[in-house]
Amino acid sequence: MQSLEEDDGDRDFPLDHEGSAKVAIIGMGCTTFAEHWDKGVGVALWDAARDGLEEEGCTVVTVWVPLRNDRAMRFHELAGFKREMKTAKTTAFGAVKIEEIRLKRAV
Repeated sequence: MQSLEEDDGDRDFPLDHEGSAKVAIIGMGCTTFAEHWDKGVGVALWDAARDGLEEEGCTVVTVWVPLRNDRAMRFHELAGFKREMKTAKTTAFGAVKIEEIRLKRAV
């Protein structure tokens, strides 16, 4: 989990009273562990992450999700994340290209 306080130039989230926002960008790699699916592991990780974000004073959390990962997309949307359609992009990981989109929600 990475917490950011600086403006990355792509800000559309509320600022705190000092003019900066506490934003967190999270990544949860549960998709590689199919033996843990449907056992509440992802929800437990999200609950713990959200608690930590609240303690740190973060107000917004974002996550990048591959567009073709229906399971991850469904999980995040059920957790209250909303797709930011204008953020869709293709990212290269070596020879592999992945289409992904940013999702966002208030902490």
